[in-house]
Amino acid sequence: MTQNSTQLPVVVVLERRTTISGRREGWFAAVEDAAGRRFEFSKLDGVGGLSGEPTWYIDAVFGATGLPVEVHGFGSRACRKSAASVALAEKLDGLVAKQQEGAK
Repeated sequence: MTQNSTQLPVVVVLERRTTISGRREGWFAAVEDAAGRRFEFSKLDGVGGLSGEPTWYIDAVFGATGLPVEVHGFGSRACRKSAASVALAEKLDGLVAKQQEGAK
């Protein structure tokens, strides 16, 4: 999924998640592109009063066959992360806002 992608992928999952240790919380999104690849993103909340992350980062990529291409746990920031395209990040942020509105 490149920055020049003309067609936005389909969002198949959007939910709140917490790491097993409970130390990190945030949003999780799984999207599929036209080629059948699945990308898993996270956007973590702030910790200790800090503001949250500015964008969505890729946690995992699976090929069209379902085999992993790169896999890091939800919210892992122990390695260099690739950010979602601006258009996809805006789409995900909009869906989060709608979900939060509906929860009120």
